[in-house]
Amino acid sequence: MCSLACPLGQAKTGLCFCYLCSNKQINIMNHSHYFCPVCGFRGLNEVPYDEHGSPSYEICPCCGFEFGFEGPREHAQFREDWLRKGAPWFMPEAKPADWDLQKQLAGLNIKE
Repeated sequence: MCSLACPLGQAKTGLCFCYLCSNKQINIMNHSHYFCPVCGFRGLNEVPYDEHGSPSYEICPCCGFEFGFEGPREHAQFREDWLRKGAPWFMPEAKPADWDLQKQLAGLNIKE
């Protein structure tokens, strides 16, 4: 279950993947990939932050956030800047053909 102190605000949904939550960020939709807490992309190869809060240093191919270069406190500002720029893919070659920004953001309970 999600922690009430969850920085992503997913405590009510029970579908959070942040480092404070007991499910260790395992994406229940696809157990081989992890969830980006900045943009909602469900395709990271590593857990962004482990149970101790240590970052993976992976770069999200969607929004370009590097876990460890910036911390969880910067998620909202980075997301806002990324959306203001039109939500460009950091690695356009990794963008799925059926990508839907609104669907991806819906998993974060935020609005564009």
